[in-house]
Amino acid sequence: MVRKLTTAVLLIAVVAFVPFAAAQDTKPILQDAFDDGNAPGRNGKAVLAPEGAKCAKEIPLPPATKLKKGTILFWLQPQKDLIAFEKRWKVSLVRAENKKALQIGLSVRSSAQLWMGIRAGEKPLPFIRFDFTHLKAKKWYNVAFTWDSEKGALDLYVAGRPYTHIEREPWQMPDPGAKLLVGSPGIAIDGLKLFDRPLTAEEIAASIKLRPEEKLTSEGIQVFEETLANYPVKKELLYENDFSGNLDDWVLEGPGVTKIVDGRLYMESTEPKRGHIVFWNKKDYPADFLAEWDFFPANDSALYIVFFCAKGRNGKDIFDPTVAKRDGTFKQYILGDINAYHISYFRNIRVRSGICNMRKEYGFFLVTVGKDPIPPVPGGKYHITLLKKGNKIRFFIDGKLAVKFDDDGKTYGPVWGAGKLGLRQMAPSKAYYDDFRVYKVLE
Repeated sequence: MVRKLTTAVLLIAVVAFVPFAAAQDTKPILQDAFDDGNAPGRNGKAVLAPEGAKCAKEIPLPPATKLKKGTILFWLQPQKDLIAFEKRWKVSLVRAENKKALQIGLSVRSSAQLWMGIRAGEKPLPFIRFDFTHLKAKKWYNVAFTWDSEKGALDLYVAGRPYTHIEREPWQMPDPGAKLLVGSPGIAIDGLKLFDRPLTAEEIAASIKLRPEEKLTSEGIQVFEETLANYPVKKELLYENDFSGNLDDWVLEGPGVTKIVDGRLYMESTEPKRGHIVFWNKKDYPADFLAEWDFFPANDSALYIVFFCAKGRNGKDIFDPTVAKRDGTFKQYILGDINAYHISYFRNIRVRSGICNMRKEYGFFLVTVGKDPIPPVPGGKYHITLLKKGNKIRFFIDGKLAVKFDDDGKTYGPVWGAGKLGLRQMAPSKAYYDDFRVYKVLE
């Protein structure tokens, strides 16, 4: 009894740790409100590392904590806007003394990414991430990660909502060491909690008590209640193909196979690692159009994209001899000789993101992120609808709005207009398509 009291007093004196009493309890095994912090916090104070420092604060980890399963949550606040075209950088926000055991960081490339990684020895094991279009200065964001090494499960929650779940083979959790290192230059950290079990979504939401102004808006994954019925349009059919005949109206770029199988278009990458392909429809479509098709994923590890409004950066057709040729290599499409928009869906790659990213090129700018309702398993049938009217772009899956973007014509360059549409598959990929139609939107 004396030993237990002594341990409790010691932990409270260091960082106000709260002993974890029972498996079903929601009390953390450690927590820190950073009342001794050096920056304004969400309620009181927060910690912010000075430039060049490895962290803002070191917190002792209880020796018995092996973190085979658990939850870590905290608040982060950028000190300046982190936007899509910011120069590249990467920082650790929270990491165990042995960073191979647990490391959470933030990086900015063509978007802002929050990520968590766990390693066993030198072998990378679970890795999970969340893409923001940007992060707003002086706004508090709550993130929570849960994991269970015995089940091979890892989950990510942002602003109290579940966003990504992955399942891997069970792994051996490395010893995290004696300390947890918190904070980095440019990002304030507040209200850190660590639990020795995965919390449920309800427990996480109850724990953080999210305020209205702390919800994600344009900077993160958007979830909509709207459907295709909310966007009635008058339209005129320009092109249709039920794939019962030939593919003369299409052009393949990259190492792959396209053919008609049982009245459907079949596309497959023929090189396992770099066999990315794009199947362009030869027709030119106006700036205002509605396209639709049925999509049937045939394997569980791939990434699918639709390019649209594609035109050479010199204003020429993408197949004009003055426009550089392409062979499926992604860089040629996003940082090459064409302008376009693209939306990705069924992102069932090494990291199952569960999102639809919309980007604009030239430049590979991440302009918005929507929730992808397609489950990460092959064999289903999904109806895709893409609507562009003026500067407004809407992307629907089975009639449910997944992506919504209004291009202001300034932030990422002019609004793109008439051009070509192409279906892209990132290796390894196998999929069927059917009943492809494109309409001109009249009003």
